[in-house]
Amino acid sequence: MLVNRILCDYSPVLQKMLVSLYKFKIIKLVLRNMWGMFIRMNAELLKVGYLVLCFPDVSRET
Repeated sequence: MLVNRILCDYSPVLQKMLVSLYKFKIIKLVLRNMWGMFIRMNAELLKVGYLVLCFPDVSRET
């Protein structure tokens, strides 16, 4: 691509900035995935806790 050739030939500083930007985006994506996994894990724990709390009531009623 012409843009890549211009960046490589004329401005290594811009190229370094782009590389750091891509690294930042990758880190942000990884953190977002970890946050989503954390939220899903908490939701599962809440469901399990809710079931544990509700099952004795259900067994007493029946």
